[in-house]
Amino acid sequence: PERPAMASTLLLSALLRVTADGPSLTICNPAVTPVKYLKMSNGGPISSPSCSASWDLHEVEFFDQHGNQIFATADTTTGSSWRGTALPSNTLDGDLSSYWAGDHDHGLSCSCWSDEKMDVQAIDFTLPEESYLSRIEVYQGHNEFTMLQLRLKCAGASGVYGSAALELNASLDHTSITCNASGCASELNTTEQWYCGQQWNDASTSHYPNACGALSAVCCLLLLVWAR
Repeated sequence: PERPAMASTLLLSALLRVTADGPSLTICNPAVTPVKYLKMSNGGPISSPSCSASWDLHEVEFFDQHGNQIFATADTTTGSSWRGTALPSNTLDGDLSSYWAGDHDHGLSCSCWSDEKMDVQAIDFTLPEESYLSRIEVYQGHNEFTMLQLRLKCAGASGVYGSAALELNASLDHTSITCNASGCASELNTTEQWYCGQQWNDASTSHYPNACGALSAVCCLLLLVWAR
């Protein structure tokens, strides 16, 4: 089906990253080199004002070069939320309301952000076998725990991530990553941007849809911080 108002935001047309010392690692492109393992990580902060807030990833879908969906498994080596229910497997359950939450010890708030926090929250996907991928669909929650910069690393059957990370812009809700011989591009369902400290407390976007309606702004903020 056609997607409304998608905008291509990043095109990587070169397969080699060139430095002053010559070519470096090839950039992850699963359409050119078959992959069995993929690591998706944060390339930037989230808008939540709470320094302990984590990135939430709702769903990821993988498709081979023929357009057939590949069903993966998910894990993480960087940890998950202390709540115990926001597990990596939630990103593959077909339910857009469930999600994986990264470890709060590595908070990603824009108000506490530094470049050293890049890749501190990452989720690892394992495909059944080495495969060429033509498309990856990524779904986020359109809320204060949404990432606008994603990083993707690829590995073959050896499990060695020998390629440089593919850096992509992401939508607040749905991002379609398409790859071919020329490179990979991210198509955004919405180009809406957030500002640092922005929160969404309405029923359609918040994890706590009805908790803040009758509370003052201060109490609402305290509730959100406690819940995270």
